[in-house]
Amino acid sequence: MRQTSIWGGEMKANESTSTLPQPIASNNEGVAWDGIWYDGLSAHPHRLRVEVGREHLLLLPESSGLAEARRYALADLTCPEPWQGVARGLSLPDGSSLWVDDDAAANFLHALQRAGVLSSKAGRLMQSWTWGVVATLLVLALVVWLDRKGIPWAAEWAVQSLPPRIENRILQPVFEHFDRLQLAPSELPPERRERLRQRFMAAATALAPEQEFQLEFRTLPGRAAINAFALPGHIVVFDDLVWYLDEDEVLGVLGHELGHLVHRHGMEGLLRTGGLVILGTAVLGDASMLGAGALVLARSRQHSREAEREADVYALRLVDAAGVPRRALVSFMQKFEAIEKDASLSPEWALSHPATTSRREYFEQQAAQDPPR
Repeated sequence: MRQTSIWGGEMKANESTSTLPQPIASNNEGVAWDGIWYDGLSAHPHRLRVEVGREHLLLLPESSGLAEARRYALADLTCPEPWQGVARGLSLPDGSSLWVDDDAAANFLHALQRAGVLSSKAGRLMQSWTWGVVATLLVLALVVWLDRKGIPWAAEWAVQSLPPRIENRILQPVFEHFDRLQLAPSELPPERRERLRQRFMAAATALAPEQEFQLEFRTLPGRAAINAFALPGHIVVFDDLVWYLDEDEVLGVLGHELGHLVHRHGMEGLLRTGGLVILGTAVLGDASMLGAGALVLARSRQHSREAEREADVYALRLVDAAGVPRRALVSFMQKFEAIEKDASLSPEWALSHPATTSRREYFEQQAAQDPPR
């Protein structure tokens, strides 16, 4: 037996219940939404009207939409999780999906819930204060662990896994660019440079024979530079530092910079900073770059202070290997304190280095245990 549906076509007596023979009264009578239906087999959208009945979801075809109406039992449906108050696509039992226009999606979602359609388990958890608090605490715990343990461990592992020659190749252009644009050749007497080089390289070779680097002497045109720095493959000492300190004190500074190379603080710092940028952006979002930057700055400075303390320990090892009294480390810190005496310095927690006074006190404690000569 055949009968004609209200939509104008013929319908078999045993046809699937997905075909709608009669409209069903709705709890939201007179309310319909514009939607798009995808059959799950192609990307072709079908524009239609959507109604929520007492027991069924009704899909009403438009002239350019479905050939016939469809219905789905509300008991077989699950409300999609809302996203910022807007319903996402509604998955239907036959593998198709329904999307209601954004400006009406929240209203549609509310109609489904009022008709008794339950939220998914994930949706119920999202709306639970208890689980919200638990999830927040878990996320905070994960963030703290990543900040304190995860990122430092990952950075250290990556550095240890990276061959030094690759590290040098990565950072060599940084030194070359800085050397070409900012630095100038040393003006120290050649014999003084050579004497320092020989004393330092002899101790460095005895202490870290596998460490490859070049000792460079430079000036910084137009300004005083009582300083030295290390990059993979290079230790650079400025003329002003050599003029300001005696040779034993300069060896202590160079031992500190060698410590940075041996422990590979430069590359580890870059990797930690990259990890913190990712973590800060994930936690605070792109809209809060200031907050993410503050997190990165604070944690990077703490790591820098840790690295400086580790390099100070290495300076002690080098002066011992060079036969230099540990008191030389105390005296050069006292000279730096004299430079900083009239300067307005930030508190130690805001510095990238430990406070000079703290470092001098540490070296005084170690000098008291100076091995016999």
